[in-house]
Amino acid sequence: MAAVAALVLRLFVADSFGAENVAPTKAELEELYNAAFRAFDSNKFDEALKQLDAIDARQPDLAASKNLRGVILMRQGNYDQAEAALQDASRIDPKFWNARFNMAEIPFLKKDWADARNRFEQLLSNGESDLAKEASQLIQYKILLTYLLEGKDNMVDSIQAKLELSPDTPAVNYVKAAVALQQKNQKEAKDWISSAEKNFSPQLNKLFAESLYEVGWLEKPVGEARPSLPLMTAAERSEKTKASARAKFEQAQQAVRQRDLAAALKLIDEADQADPNQAATTNLRGEILAQQEQFDQAEAAFKKAAKLDPKLREAQYNLAQIPFKKKEYAKARDRFETLYKRTPGGDKNQAAQLIKFKIYMTLLLEGKESRAHAMMDEFQFTGDTPALYYAQAAWEFQHNNPEKAADWTASANKIYSSALNGVFADAFYDVGWMQRPPAGTMPTPAFDTAQAEGSPAVEPSPIPDKVFAANSQSETSKSEGLALGSTMSAPSAGLDIASAGSTTGQTSISSADFHFLVDRLGVRNRRSAGAAAGVGIAIRWQRFDGRGCAR
Repeated sequence: MAAVAALVLRLFVADSFGAENVAPTKAELEELYNAAFRAFDSNKFDEALKQLDAIDARQPDLAASKNLRGVILMRQGNYDQAEAALQDASRIDPKFWNARFNMAEIPFLKKDWADARNRFEQLLSNGESDLAKEASQLIQYKILLTYLLEGKDNMVDSIQAKLELSPDTPAVNYVKAAVALQQKNQKEAKDWISSAEKNFSPQLNKLFAESLYEVGWLEKPVGEARPSLPLMTAAERSEKTKASARAKFEQAQQAVRQRDLAAALKLIDEADQADPNQAATTNLRGEILAQQEQFDQAEAAFKKAAKLDPKLREAQYNLAQIPFKKKEYAKARDRFETLYKRTPGGDKNQAAQLIKFKIYMTLLLEGKESRAHAMMDEFQFTGDTPALYYAQAAWEFQHNNPEKAADWTASANKIYSSALNGVFADAFYDVGWMQRPPAGTMPTPAFDTAQAEGSPAVEPSPIPDKVFAANSQSETSKSEGLALGSTMSAPSAGLDIASAGSTTGQTSISSADFHFLVDRLGVRNRRSAGAAAGVGIAIRWQRFDGRGCAR
């Protein structure tokens, strides 16, 4: 009996339920249908039909139920009743390709080759442009078999030639196997099938082999499950593959966080195969390669990602990171400066502050201390990022004062989120000043991740006494605090650099803490201290990990 006739799939059915305006609840219908499907799958056809009767009594116009009924009746050899049920399914949902395919299968099983061919050709003419390639080629293969079984070899050649133009399925192999079997050349047929099994998935091979069992040219192996193919439009197939790619992408992100780079790269390969040439996927591939210190390949990936989506500034930032990690500081500075000029919002933008900090680092590491110190003076102590803290720490590290440097980073960690600290500390990991924390302690890789309270808490911390001298702008009044944007976008989202202005979610500060800030910072303008207490994060750079690569 036709296995491909059983074109029923739970996921497809769930969509049908969602589309119907049913009297019983969706959950009730799904429970009934799943019970019917389990009985059908166990060859308990009478039990399955009873379950479908229960569905029809409550929801008579359900295409998936009618299709399953038709398949069961086909398995039982009740072709007239099966056709009636399948016609009902097609009437209810004219785009239900599974039911229409099953209707064409009925005359094929009855060996009425002309009628079967007519139905398959009609199905193909009405939907070839919409159907996914494997479905379209399966139908063409079935049409070819009807000609072959009628001895019309001239038509076989023309269809085979068409199939050879698009070798996405084992259709050609099985066509040649069918010709060999008709000529009673079992060895040649076996060779063609073996070739197909080496080059295509088991599911596709079973689908095409099933027709050879149906016409009696091959004997089906004992215990082999009946294959099925959900006929979908090209748009439906595209959405399904994109969803699969997104799932693999997210799994790869998780593997990167756990530093399982081999698994992450495998998942990225699968995501890229499902939905190729996506900028976010390519950018993540570059990040993995960079962590593996395959810098040339990583750079090529980031360049490709930036070309695929010129607005994906994560890729542009990561591209600038490559020469920094290779200690080519002049080249890194050129790239960071170019990116800085393209970043809107000026110094009030957190992304711009991070890029500016990286420029500062290249100057410091090249020994251009006067320029580095001048740039450090531009960072604000009451800023929206820990740029000044890490600039001061870098200065101390560079001048062999690790204890003072640790004071600065400890203060930053008390005031700013772990994720935000991570992206600044990454430069220290690269140059060997600090050791990268274990994977289990890494912050969530997002530059826009808010703390539970909504913004960084300000508390007494061991801020070095010379902070006021090092930061000439700490006296500047800052009346606006910036709140952290907690909105996360889809994995494929590009860089979204937000300007300052939001004041929601600011943390309150006690009177004692306020006076602590005034006393420790030497702030003569109390509005500056108040701004320090309300400091937050306004950047929405959607995917930014704690290892210095943006996603």
